[in-house]
Amino acid sequence: MQGSGEALPIAVAPYLLILGAFTIPLLSLLKPSKNLARFFTTFLQLIVFVLVLSTFVSIWEGTRVITYTFSGFPPPVGITYVVDYAGVFMASVTAALFAIITPLSKFFVDDGEYYYAFVLGLESGLLGIILTGDIFNLFVMMEVTLVASYVLISSLRTRDSIRASFKYAMVGAAAGMFFFLASVLYYFSIGSLNIGQGGAVVTGLMESMGRVAEPRSTLEWILNIALWSLIAEAAVTPLHFWLPDAYSSSPIPIAALMAALSEGVAFYVLIRLYYIVLGGLTIEATYVLSVLGLLTILVGGFGMLYSDELMKIVSYSVILDVGYISLALSLGSEGITAALAYVLAHAIVKPALFLSAGWLVRSSGRSRLKDLSGSFRGNPPLFFGFLIASVAVVGIPPTILFQAKFRLYELVLAEVVGSGSIHYALTLVVMLLGSLLALAGFLKVVQTTYLTPGESVMRSPKYLSVLVGVLGIATIVLGLTYASVENEVIQKVANSFLAGRMEYVNEVVKLLSSG
Repeated sequence: MQGSGEALPIAVAPYLLILGAFTIPLLSLLKPSKNLARFFTTFLQLIVFVLVLSTFVSIWEGTRVITYTFSGFPPPVGITYVVDYAGVFMASVTAALFAIITPLSKFFVDDGEYYYAFVLGLESGLLGIILTGDIFNLFVMMEVTLVASYVLISSLRTRDSIRASFKYAMVGAAAGMFFFLASVLYYFSIGSLNIGQGGAVVTGLMESMGRVAEPRSTLEWILNIALWSLIAEAAVTPLHFWLPDAYSSSPIPIAALMAALSEGVAFYVLIRLYYIVLGGLTIEATYVLSVLGLLTILVGGFGMLYSDELMKIVSYSVILDVGYISLALSLGSEGITAALAYVLAHAIVKPALFLSAGWLVRSSGRSRLKDLSGSFRGNPPLFFGFLIASVAVVGIPPTILFQAKFRLYELVLAEVVGSGSIHYALTLVVMLLGSLLALAGFLKVVQTTYLTPGESVMRSPKYLSVLVGVLGIATIVLGLTYASVENEVIQKVANSFLAGRMEYVNEVVKLLSSG
């Protein structure tokens, strides 16, 4: 192992989680106990959060990019971890959400030792995806995430959950094949699997060790292949079809975690690859993200409007916001800030929606909206969190999602005024329609579950009520303080891909030279 010692805490986090995942079944052999598995998982997740937070402090205090290598070999053979503002930001959000949401599992699912083992596997995979600087290791971590997600989605052992997990596995396997192909071609192109080295070759800082005469044009098509894998992981239309069934059939804490993080991490990888290697999106990627983003908004909006199951409505709201993120990224470097604001808001709003709605379904045993009349009436904290999150998805001030959406409207309107483009005028119309469809979808939920008399479900556990309430408050506070949040956090993260690109590449070149 070599590299900056500052990177060591966060670099070992994914492997510590994997070790913990294999340790839980061994502990169950010594003392079969759900409580032991719960305690061990929570304890390990808190340790990982502290490790990630320590690196966050180092990065934010001035060490902008830090590197670390594993496996006893320098790159290109050894696995490189490169941590910058963007990486440590995403890792911190991921570690925090797992630490606060996983303890809720005991209220929603018959949680056994293997359930917690795969929860740790899921967290390990997501952190590995975020932190790795090696495209093949990125593929490996995507597969770790796929396997863990497949098992967790099916863990309720119902017909719907088994069917949903199979559908998710098929999409994930196909996406993995595309990404594996891209990884092989990447190595063939530059003679290395290192993401930063690809950027160094494109910018002329290093000679290509590959077998192609024009590395840049080859890399453009390679990343366009990887794009389809990431589109599937992010549930962009037409590859969105797995998400509503998967999220509505999963244990509620798992659905909350995946909805908060999975799509955001997929978009993070997309930005990382295109902007570090090429310095921006290809023309083809821009077109794909723009057109499919509009279609995704419509699919998500109409899905919310016509679904008759509460969890399906909430699941389609994820697809709706995925469309807005895709659209923001298609606007180039200026759209990255809006996209990242969406990713941050997504991580706060979606858990509030899934946890509050999930409690109604779990405690009542009913999933159809018509069977949940008045069910929110006896749970004011849950209704508060659900209402604020719903308002945020619609794009009503002063929530953080309103701020992100307003920024996106500004960018699209500028394109309409500046170019007079029919495409961007249509984009503006679709964006407005998406918000109206979301409003209609959530209004029917509020009308049924709160305004219509009916049987209230049992009160939620205190921890769940507090957590959902805090998430609702955070949605408002971050919206009210958005100017500071954007300047102090989101802009720094965006600059990691823009102005900070060469700093990332130079650190990798330095590491390669020292090896």
